[in-house]
Amino acid sequence: MSWKVGFGIAFAIVAVFAAALIYSMMPAGIGQASSATTAPGFMDPIKIGAKPDALLPTSAGFGAGALYKQAYQKLHALAPGRNALRRINHNADPTGDPTLVPILTLLEKAAGKGLTRPHLLFYTHPPLPKVNDVVQSRLETLLILTSQAGAAYEFSNHFKKARAAFAAGLCFGYRLWKKGLFVPERMVGIDAMDESLAGMKSLYRKGPLTNMALEHSALKLDRHVQAALSKWDAKYQIVHNVNPFAPDLINIIRHDHDISWRIAAITSLGVARWATSNGGKARAMLEFLQKESRSNNGWISAAAKQAGAFTRTTINSLSD
Repeated sequence: MSWKVGFGIAFAIVAVFAAALIYSMMPAGIGQASSATTAPGFMDPIKIGAKPDALLPTSAGFGAGALYKQAYQKLHALAPGRNALRRINHNADPTGDPTLVPILTLLEKAAGKGLTRPHLLFYTHPPLPKVNDVVQSRLETLLILTSQAGAAYEFSNHFKKARAAFAAGLCFGYRLWKKGLFVPERMVGIDAMDESLAGMKSLYRKGPLTNMALEHSALKLDRHVQAALSKWDAKYQIVHNVNPFAPDLINIIRHDHDISWRIAAITSLGVARWATSNGGKARAMLEFLQKESRSNNGWISAAAKQAGAFTRTTINSLSD
């Protein structure tokens, strides 16, 4: 027997035992996790293997967190509802709007400041898996503002202003990705990096800011962002599912190395409890949530208490 065959058999045995162990740890009556969440590496943190430092302004002092909060609050006051947000999102040139320029200025200023807080949070409690999440929509609008401003400045040949706007979006996006706790925040972050890098690649490829080294940095970071996006989307399809599969959610809650996904899976399990017609499974899910509500981790405990308290009214409100 060659070493390759022996290794293959050993790996298969380990995989079988691992699957059996996961199955044995599932609450009675819930069922077995699918191959989607038991695949090797699925529970590893999703990382972006490059940093945006070369593409950002040099940091001078601290206070970025407060500036981001101010920008969010200004947007909230300006656009408390979805229609107002929609109008801002369709503004092709926000640089000419005196109500939007102060928000853009705050985001640009924050890009040049350090961020010390452990989490960059915009939710007061773990977010529900809503079809329309207004907090997530506001964060998306902030990042759309930077990309649209960058494009408008580039079109009018204000290239340094365009660079500042794209850098503001890239910096805010990266910080949401690194410092965000909840999946919607981090999802906006990685999408924002994708958008901002598209603008930067254009700036550094041609025109007065042409810079081969910086274009290479943008291309390299973009490759890593795309790889992370692919993994992120795959996990998102499992956790944010219209018909969540409880065994996979419980597997993520117990074994994922990223607390963002554990919190999101707990919330989705609260939905799954109401999606099943099997009373025994529903009770088992509730018992699991009640157990998690006693977790020593405050974020996990809060998410489980919230999910365990879901009612049919809660579930119906998710599509609003």
